[in-house]
Formats: sequence, C-alpha cells, structure tokens
Amino acid sequence: MSEVRPILPEEIRLLPEIEKSADLLFEEAGFTDLPPPAGPKEYKDAKFILVANDPPKGFVRVDEIDGLVHIEQLSVARPHMEKGLGSALLEGACTLVKQQGYDSITLITFSGIRWNEDFYKKHGFAELAELTLGLMKLRKHEIELGLDDVAKRIVMKRDL
Repeated sequence: MSEVRPILPEEIRLLPEIEKSADLLFEEAGFTDLPPPAGPKEYKDAKFILVANDPPKGFVRVDEIDGLVHIEQLSVARPHMEKGLGSALLEGACTLVKQQGYDSITLITFSGIRWNEDFYKKHGFAELAELTLGLMKLRKHEIELGLDDVAKRIVMKRDL
C-alpha cells in the first residue's frame, strides 16, 4: 500500500529525477525527444503536489487553469511502476480537489498509449471536446515544446 501525502519543501529537488525515470517507459517504447523535466520554479508554482511513499517514488502536480484544476504531471519512477502508485496519486489528487469544492479535473495526455489514455479512461476521464482559453494556451505551449511530434495529444476531463 502506498502512502499519498503532500510534498515536503525539501522533496521538490527529487521531482525532476522521478519524472526523468518515468520517461524511460517512453524511450523503451520508441518515443523520443521528450522535453526535459520541469524545474524548481514550475514545481513551486503548482496549486499542490502530492507524492507517494517516503522518500517519494512518484508524484502528481496539480495546477489551476481558468479557475479549474488541471493535472500537469503524473510521474512514477520506472522501478516502481505497475504497483498502484499512479492510481493512488491520481485518486488522491481527485479526492483533494473535490474536498476543495471543485467538480471536475482536466489533464492532457498522449492518445493511443496504454499507460496514458487508457489509464486515465480506466479512472473515469473522457476526451474533452471544447477547451477553455487556458487549456488552448497550454495546448499551444505543448505544440511549441514538440510534444505533438512524439504522439497525438488529447485533453481529458473527469467529473468529480
């Protein structure tokens, strides 16, 4: 069983390595040219970050866009995948945002990749047809980063 909890300030430095390790799964599947992990400022600007275990083996970073909550990053270190950490982090984030009074949560992920789109569908997310201005700006930023060159991206939403 994994412990999901708010991140401690001194643990922020661990997040880029967790994200980098999680990206190994993409490399193993032949997807390359992913952008580098987020930096300390991006993590510190998050609405909140939850981590799994002590020391952290995975994290979920949640931001606020257009007054809505958005999962910006969900990463589990490669050696700790397929042990329920990603599901625990995702459900922890959904529970927390519901407690904060939000009625939905969004994310952007790769389409057609088992551990992305299918994982989120299993957890109640569905593709979102109409985007808010903030989500459109985020998609534009992702295109500029080259994420659409890796694989098709989709915006998904889960009602809470």
